[in-house]
Amino acid sequence: MRTSLSADQIASYRENGFLLVEDFLNETELAFWRDAVTEAIQQRNGRKFAFSDEKVGEDDGINKESDYYGKVFDQMLNLWQTHEQVKKIMVDERIGKMVADLAGWEGTRIWHDQALIKRP
Repeated sequence: MRTSLSADQIASYRENGFLLVEDFLNETELAFWRDAVTEAIQQRNGRKFAFSDEKVGEDDGINKESDYYGKVFDQMLNLWQTHEQVKKIMVDERIGKMVADLAGWEGTRIWHDQALIKRP
């Protein structure tokens, strides 16, 4: 995983708000991430949250006419709570350090992970 950042990359991120890291993951790492997330989604069996019976696409009380993401994406949150391989990715200290370096912070924490699955 390419998490070492140059001063130019950090400056570019702070100026533009994004950073493209070419070949961030090698083929093996990418396969691990893909397999972990795919398996976590399958195990969740359509449940949006880890410890809830709410399924993606169900009415959760939000006005669906204005809920763009609810019409376009199925969203599953906090896969790390129910899948060890996703957790391994989410708590990887190298990613946390990279985020903190980009933002100019001493440290950072995960707010949540999410998988957005585009409907056909």
